[in-house]
Amino acid sequence: SPEHASRVILSSPVISPAKWRSLMNLERPGFERHIIDLNYDESLGLEAAVRNVADQAEEAVRSGHTLIVLSDRHIAPGKLPVHASLAVGAVHHRLTEQGLRCDSNILVETATARDP
Repeated sequence: SPEHASRVILSSPVISPAKWRSLMNLERPGFERHIIDLNYDESLGLEAAVRNVADQAEEAVRSGHTLIVLSDRHIAPGKLPVHASLAVGAVHHRLTEQGLRCDSNILVETATARDP
């Protein structure tokens, strides 16, 4: 029934900054978000950084978060970003392997998105 299937419907997979802010400020039960920083210390290495992103996503979903936000917004000197598509793939596969994918939504905030 509608009261058991709360949804947010978007018109496109690429949304405006205003719609993104609305989504990030959503305060409704069932839409708990967890933001994962895709930027990592260059000494860590890419493989470990990707594993860390997947670990954080799994832990967040197990803790009840349904919106997993992967963000490279806060890049800083000495940091490198995990490419958003690589992070999405790693998180998707980890959550699928653990039987958690249906309990979560993956959102991405990135400077690497392209809308052809």
